[in-house]
Amino acid sequence: MRKDLPTDLMDFIANEAEKLGYYLVDVATKGGKRLSIEIEIDKKDGISLDECGRFNRVISHWIEEKKIFPQGYTFDVSSPGLDKRLETDGHFLWATGKPVHIVTHEPVNGRHEIQGILSGYDVNSGVLTLELDGGRTIGLEKKKIARAKLYYKI
Repeated sequence: MRKDLPTDLMDFIANEAEKLGYYLVDVATKGGKRLSIEIEIDKKDGISLDECGRFNRVISHWIEEKKIFPQGYTFDVSSPGLDKRLETDGHFLWATGKPVHIVTHEPVNGRHEIQGILSGYDVNSGVLTLELDGGRTIGLEKKKIARAKLYYKI
C-alpha cells in the first residue's frame, strides 16, 4: 500500500472497498508530469469489470469533489489478474487459499521452486504455510522468497 497518498484518500478507498465487500489488494502510484494511481481490488468469487468501473467512478468523484489533485491525475481500478506478483503482507494475505508459484533465494527441501496452495500467512512471524501435492504442508519464511506469484494450470 502506498503511504505517499493523502491519508484521507487512502482511508476513503479502504472504507469504500470494505463497505462493498471488496479486498483492497494494492494501491500503487507513478510520478511524472501527472500522478497516476492504480488500485487493485478483488472479492471472494472474483471481481467483474463492471464492479471495477463502479469503484473507479466512486473514488474519482470523491477525489474531484475534494479537489485533492488540482494539477491533474490519472486513475485506474482493476483486478489483480492471473499473474499477480506477491510482494507485500497484504498480497500474501489476499492470496491465502490460492495456488502459488514461489522461487526461493536458497533451496528449500532441495528445491528452488515450489508450487502449492498458500494455506496461511502469519504477518508477525513472516511465515507462509504451503500445502503441497499429496497433502504435505511446509512453512516458508517470506524473507527467503526471491519471487512469488499466483499459479494456475491451464
